[in-house]
Amino acid sequence: MAASKHTIIAIDGVIKEVIEKANGGITVKPGDSECIANAILTYYNNKGLAVEHGINAKKFVSEHFEREKISQDFENILKQIIFS
Repeated sequence: MAASKHTIIAIDGVIKEVIEKANGGITVKPGDSECIANAILTYYNNKGLAVEHGINAKKFVSEHFEREKISQDFENILKQIIFS
């Protein structure tokens, strides 16, 4: 995602939720080969969508996982622990 690449993911859980929240890819049911093939064809036939998902993914990562943001969040947690 940080490399501005769209994603096709066949996994449940937090990673799937991040992809969906970022609108950075296509999520498919694990083990559903037909659905995976359709997702691949969707990007193959719609390059604009692939680019859009890549841009969305990069933006989401930079807003939520930049080193500066993570450092600030960590600092805030430490302050809460120390001053609680």
